[in-house]
Amino acid sequence: MAGGAAPTPALVLALALLCLLLAASPGRPSGDVYLYAGRHPALPSGHPTAIHTVIGQPSVACVLSEPRAMYFHEQVDSLDAQPETRWGSFFSREPMYFTFGSGPDPPAERVVDLLPIPGQQLPVVVHHTRQWIGFFASPDRWNLPSSDVEVLACNARLDSRVSCVGLHPAPAGNPRQVYYGVLREGGLEQISMNLSLPPGPVLAAPSIEGNFLLASGQKLISLFTMFDGTGVHLETPLASPIHQLACTWAVSSPDTCPDSGDAVVLLANGEVHILPCHRTFAANPPPGVVGRLPAGLSASTTRLVPPPGVKTLDQPLRHLYFLDMAAPASPRIWRADVLPDELLWRRVIPPARVTSLADVTLARLRMSGSPAPGAWALVAQGMALFDSQALRCGQDPSIVCDGADLASGSPDGWACAGARAEAPFVSTSQLCAGCADGHFLDRPSPGPPFAHPSHSCQPCPYAGCRECDRMECLACQQGLFLEPSGPAGSMVCVGACSSGFALLAGVCQPANSLAPRTGLGPPAPVSPPGIGPEVTISALGPTRLRVDSATGMPVIPAVGAAPANALLLTSQPGTLLLPVAELEGLDQATPVPVHLLQPGAGLRPWVSFAEVGPLHHAGHLLLGIIFLDAEGDTFEAWLSCATPDPATACSPSAPVAAHATGFQPMLEVRRLDEASLLLSSASEGILLRAAPASGGFSRTYFSASATLPLAEGWLLQMRDFRRAAAGPQTLLQDLDSRWPGLDGQLLEVTSLPGAHVPVLLPRGGGPAGPGPELVLVSLQAHASWAVLRAPGGLPPDGPAGRLALVPQGLGPLPRPLAPGPGPGQHVRVLGVQLHGQGADFPSALLLLTRTFFAVSLLRCPAAGGACALLPAVVTGLPAWAHLPEDAPFWSEPIIHPPGPATTASPATKLLTLLLCSTTTGPLSVALESACPPDTFGLGCTPCDAACRGCSGPGVAGCSACRAWLPGSPAACLAACPTGLHADPAGECACHDTCRTCEPTPPGSGTYTCKACMAGHVLAPGGASPDRCLACDGTCAECALPGDSEACTACSGQRWLLGGACIEQCPASMWPDAGARACRACPAGCTGCTSDTQCTGCAERHFHGQDGLCHACDGSCARCDARASCTACRAGLIFLSVDPQVPSLCGSTCAPGELVADARCQACDASCALCSGAPDACQ
Repeated sequence: MAGGAAPTPALVLALALLCLLLAASPGRPSGDVYLYAGRHPALPSGHPTAIHTVIGQPSVACVLSEPRAMYFHEQVDSLDAQPETRWGSFFSREPMYFTFGSGPDPPAERVVDLLPIPGQQLPVVVHHTRQWIGFFASPDRWNLPSSDVEVLACNARLDSRVSCVGLHPAPAGNPRQVYYGVLREGGLEQISMNLSLPPGPVLAAPSIEGNFLLASGQKLISLFTMFDGTGVHLETPLASPIHQLACTWAVSSPDTCPDSGDAVVLLANGEVHILPCHRTFAANPPPGVVGRLPAGLSASTTRLVPPPGVKTLDQPLRHLYFLDMAAPASPRIWRADVLPDELLWRRVIPPARVTSLADVTLARLRMSGSPAPGAWALVAQGMALFDSQALRCGQDPSIVCDGADLASGSPDGWACAGARAEAPFVSTSQLCAGCADGHFLDRPSPGPPFAHPSHSCQPCPYAGCRECDRMECLACQQGLFLEPSGPAGSMVCVGACSSGFALLAGVCQPANSLAPRTGLGPPAPVSPPGIGPEVTISALGPTRLRVDSATGMPVIPAVGAAPANALLLTSQPGTLLLPVAELEGLDQATPVPVHLLQPGAGLRPWVSFAEVGPLHHAGHLLLGIIFLDAEGDTFEAWLSCATPDPATACSPSAPVAAHATGFQPMLEVRRLDEASLLLSSASEGILLRAAPASGGFSRTYFSASATLPLAEGWLLQMRDFRRAAAGPQTLLQDLDSRWPGLDGQLLEVTSLPGAHVPVLLPRGGGPAGPGPELVLVSLQAHASWAVLRAPGGLPPDGPAGRLALVPQGLGPLPRPLAPGPGPGQHVRVLGVQLHGQGADFPSALLLLTRTFFAVSLLRCPAAGGACALLPAVVTGLPAWAHLPEDAPFWSEPIIHPPGPATTASPATKLLTLLLCSTTTGPLSVALESACPPDTFGLGCTPCDAACRGCSGPGVAGCSACRAWLPGSPAACLAACPTGLHADPAGECACHDTCRTCEPTPPGSGTYTCKACMAGHVLAPGGASPDRCLACDGTCAECALPGDSEACTACSGQRWLLGGACIEQCPASMWPDAGARACRACPAGCTGCTSDTQCTGCAERHFHGQDGLCHACDGSCARCDARASCTACRAGLIFLSVDPQVPSLCGSTCAPGELVADARCQACDASCALCSGAPDACQ
């Protein structure tokens, strides 16, 4: 390399200074500021009239929806549960507070001011014209001193008074007097300021308490009142006329400047001055800042975006925004960053969706990741505008953002990156956690979408796929059909069915693939015994309640209990209980009356019900029930009983009352989860969430045509029967502002006319399977059954983003599925799981109408992949089972799995539906297959001998094994090895009486028992080596079977003694409850209850404080303590002369005492010794 000239000393010094300057300001901002719009408006219900903010609180959106109604929408979204806020909604859907005015309608020129008061969430609202002023909520309107007072600004005080400043009218060209008034409840007071201003514009900005800043010409005027109410003004001349004015905190703070604020002024010469603590009494106000508008901006066409006032901020605002209005049709924004000694100007680039800045303002928004109470952001046209840090540009890999070197192409300023698609709330860190059409989510590692770096969106394997997985197409682009003609039978998309395939229910299927012989049988009325003809069953449904057979009271089971019974509601009214296991033979099972509800007026026959619980709260089990009657009215009942253990069942002490809820008429009630119910009508719903603390339900009203529960606490909700949303249930129940923005995000039906009812069809596979499939049943005006399927999975677990839909025609129907007043009244669609049918047919789609039923089976490839519905089989109802158009519809049926097949009929029940209506009472309808058990295919081919149910030939086709070794459930056996026995699931295990068994000898195929279950023993001599024999009935364990003298442990209330289990221990022994054995009493005891508690003592022993018997002193015949005889041995007397003093016994007395009859006696005081009598001195 050629050498250059050496740098001069001056250049070296300049470079060094430049490095020092760069090092001294590492965080100095630079470049344009790009802003981005959320997809949804900040206020879901529309544009706010104004934004109101107080110190330490998020902003409130205020909406003046009519002249005398002001609504306040707070930010109440639960960011702890769902922290994502970048979709743009912040303010509550419904107003949290409101205030109404009274009196006559105000004129159109009326001005409404929202005035903050520190420490008060809601503003003081005043309204005024040039003639009067008053509080918004008060009918009083107080006249201003003249008929044309221009009110410039108002300021609320802590004592609820409001100060207003304005200008009195004056002839053109004459000075105008400043008006200062104080509004209070009951009147308007004018205070003289003794201040007149020359002709020209006058600006005003509220400051602390009732103080103001005024700008007139080149004068900046502080206006305030003294403690005695005297008006005072102070003037500050500036170098140029003032064009813009604000009072905020930009360089000072409430701590450094408690009685004033920073004056921000834009002068005609283009200078921007920040005058800290203007006209304050602060001892050391911070220095001011002076800057100049960027080149090309004129003060005459530049507007200061009003910064938050001093009653809004608790920290200095470090950014000021200015609008360049030189071209009003396309204004520009500039941001002035307030640095210690200058203003740093940066151009602001709003997203293209912002077409007007006329209403741009600042709001404090509760953004995810921002400290409480939120971060300041611009709001324009009802949209929150995020900067790159708030939108997490460069941090969220799923999005791309507009910038100096990148254009997203989106009017919002950001878009999904690459093949990503929007998926709200699926991920807590990525907005676009879905994949675009023609791509699938590749998940080498388990977990939610994009929870692992290995997750990615990959192209579909075949052309024409709209939705797919790694191996095949799941949904095709419009005009194409699914066909299983790809490698290994995978689904591809074709324009027309290939040779060997035929279009069946909208899918190209193998021409030799026939639909199974399956359909719904005719309905059969059910009449349980014990119910007289005067009583009709009006409703039935599953319940978790049990009944106390002794009292007839309901029993609330442990938390988490499954519904084991059916509750039958009668026309009396009354309630009956029946085990679910007996539903198959309801004609033979006798329901048990249960005293559930109090008798009395107001009770009426119910047509359906649903329950929440059991729940445990404050030491009580609770179960809530909502009943629905034929008129659509709803009633609420709560059962409660005390138990400290949520796993312990208990019973209420008395029947409970059913109270009217006051809701509008509803069509149905359904359980969503253990704590939630859903009430729905044709277009509206109510989400009821159990609130145990209040003994009732919390209520969330919403507009929706259908709502379904998804995994992990998510809900799917349809509006207008055409648009669907999916999101966390907490967003809906908490009236979260972000829920309305989800409407139509999941899907929007455009391919089929009319309304659509959603239903979830199970696809099998258990918890690790693909999850349910969404099917939309079209309620068309012509008599055919058309559906739309969403085969790609559902959020939050499945592939996220907008769902692709596969149309299928399932065949003709006897009459159209016209929606009528509402689908719940004329149509019910169910997705039911088919147990024991293998992976090929995991579920069925059932259609219930007033005159016919229909069923379509879902067929899925055994190896996984795209499923398809088969043509429907229709069952017409007999005339007696038709429901009149004005009668209540069928209740939600109870689905009962089938019992074992019988040889009497070749048909096999796949399931039984037990449903009810007030017209027919209970009906039983069976879904039947023409093939017997242990067969497969349309030819009913017998399964392999090793199979218990199968979907194909050989052991490989077993859906369950007849027998299998532990740890090898897929290795089917026709029978268990010698010595092992199959349990009900087919697993080969030790005999029920044997706890452990082993191959004997090791490695052989013969198993022998090595250890027994309780109450059993190995047979002597090796007899019956595969099992154990029972001990005698008195033994819990034994050494020999059936021998009452060979017990080693006892059962029940018996006690072990010498190999026998006796009912009661001998008197000299005590029952050891831990060992269930008789133990000898401690020494000296004649009876005892334990080895530390004697109940009786032997002779010459006493009962000690430790509960045991101790020997008396040798001189005692009896005693109550070691040194306290209560009787002496023969020939001995008590040694103590005082009978009240404990004493031992002896044969001689101490000197000065003589031997009396039973006790020593003291000699007379005159005797040192005595004999024979106390006074016979010796």
